Amino acid sequence: ATLGIEFKMNNSADPFVDNPSDLSCENDSLEGTSTRGQIAMYADKQFAVQPLLFQFQIIVIGRHARFLYYDHSGLVVTQSFDYIQQSEHIADFFEALTSMTPRHVSLESRNHLQSTRARARWESKRPWRGG
Repeated sequence: ATLGIEFKMNNSADPFVDNPSDLSCENDSLEGTSTRGQIAMYADKQFAVQPLLFQFQIIVIGRHARFLYYDHSGLVVTQSFDYIQQSEHIADFFEALTSMTPRHVSLESRNHLQSTRARARWESKRPWRGG
């Protein structure tokens, strides 16, 4: 699986906001909009050069992080979490990521059953899951 990691120092550069009552999770600040464009361009370039079913990004803003999951239909973003106090989210993510094989993520294999199983493993580890 492909993974990009982007680091930003200031909270204003977070491309997203955690507001479950709002339909939009986009941070409309100048820095947030710029970061969102930057990471979207990275994802677009990765899809252009590799035959992927999906890809991941982690964005780290100060002490907080978010996981991003891209596929050809769009983007899923987690809520922000403190990766120092909730380090198990990072460990669970990398455990799920390292269990994937190229057959899980590549369009070349055309094995959608395997990619569905890989996505189910990812979703079972997601930090935004209730509980």
